[in-house]
Amino acid sequence: MSHSSECKYKPGLVSIITPTYNRAHYLKYAIDSVLAQTYTEFELIIIDDGSTDATATLVEPYLSDSRFKYIKTSNQGQALARNTGLEHAKGEYISFLDSDDRWFADKLEKSVNTLKNNSQFDILYADRLTIDGVGEGSVTSSYNIKRYSGRISKYLLRDNCVSFSTTLVRHMCFDEMGGFNPEDRLNEDYDLWLRFSTQYQFYYLRDNLSFYRVSDGQVSDNAEDRLLANEALLNEFIAKHVNLLSQKDIKQGWCYFYTRKGNYHSRNGNFKEAFLSYIKALSFTVFLTYPWKSLIKLVIFRKNRQVKD
Repeated sequence: MSHSSECKYKPGLVSIITPTYNRAHYLKYAIDSVLAQTYTEFELIIIDDGSTDATATLVEPYLSDSRFKYIKTSNQGQALARNTGLEHAKGEYISFLDSDDRWFADKLEKSVNTLKNNSQFDILYADRLTIDGVGEGSVTSSYNIKRYSGRISKYLLRDNCVSFSTTLVRHMCFDEMGGFNPEDRLNEDYDLWLRFSTQYQFYYLRDNLSFYRVSDGQVSDNAEDRLLANEALLNEFIAKHVNLLSQKDIKQGWCYFYTRKGNYHSRNGNFKEAFLSYIKALSFTVFLTYPWKSLIKLVIFRKNRQVKD
């Protein structure tokens, strides 16, 4: 897609949007990781979504840096907070950093250089390391799911493979296709990437660019609600874009979804629900190994458990 009107934004400038709600104990690490960037053409827009902790006090000393903006709103949720950030953004590029995550120092430099040199791509994303909830965060995992470049709608049907805090997006994408859906508090990033995948190409940079924090009280904690929201979102997306997707892509997408649902139930000891989810996954296609492996693992685990009992 051509972006002829991109010149209305400041060339080379990255607008970083950080919504935060009662995360003062982590926000400092996020901000400091922005200040440590080797690429310095940025503005950091912090949207305080009605915090009642010490967020304002923490941010105040940073505001002497003209690249920082602090906007306090009533509590409206992350989607609206990010949309508020987009309204204030002046950069050619948009990047998102959640207030409990942090970046590698070369995150922006690598991302901007890659998109500048690959004009056919409009969204860049990469890998991440998982950290714990203590202080700056210690690395607990380097595992990343499989990620893809190019037209990725069919892969996004299987799972949201776009790691949010690693992304860099051309600002014009939001002008052309809108921002986050404020009605959706569990899926807003997944919904965005699915919509964008219908028009734009994604570039997967095989490198760790961010630290993703897993701690108590995250919105993403409630996996069961998220699975229900994912299912509704996929139904809506497939109905709207049935001409964009092949029947094979749709069947494989549902097969992956119900296998993930089965894995969730299996981890939580709900073996009947897990079994039914795997059978449903296989009803869409029997030609993927993913559901078979999960089903076999479940059967072996149940047999071993019965022997022990």
